[in-house]
Amino acid sequence: MTSYSLGSADSKSLIPKKLPSTLTILMMLFYAFLGRIADFILAFDYPFNLYDTMDTSSYDLFDFITYSIIYPLYGYFFANFYYRWNLKGFYRMIYIIIWISMSLLFESVAICFQVFHFNNWNLFYSFIVYVIVFIIIVFYLELLLKWDNQETPIDS
Repeated sequence: MTSYSLGSADSKSLIPKKLPSTLTILMMLFYAFLGRIADFILAFDYPFNLYDTMDTSSYDLFDFITYSIIYPLYGYFFANFYYRWNLKGFYRMIYIIIWISMSLLFESVAICFQVFHFNNWNLFYSFIVYVIVFIIIVFYLELLLKWDNQETPIDS
């Protein structure tokens, strides 16, 4: 019987782990930070209060779960597939567009389930933010990959 896990080195994995562990941790932390900072700027009372997450306008347990688990996992999948497929040029742009589209779809579903409550916000604004965020993420990931390649000795 074949055993499956999420990224184990000694068994077949459902999600092949290709991105180095240190970069995986840095990307997940960056995603958690990015989600928190974006929501802090856009969703808290001052100066904008454009939307609320979950059922309250204050920080609660579900916000913690979202920022600490969901956002980092989303970032893990984005970075892992980006790294595995070594995307460049046109394919990188298509990949980002696909992830922006998935993000908008997930946000639409979240709105239906009242995870987000828009005050002065709409999905077009989300689209603009996702474009900016995913470009920042790609630059950050490329910077990490460049740094990792410089740190890793090349075998002769």
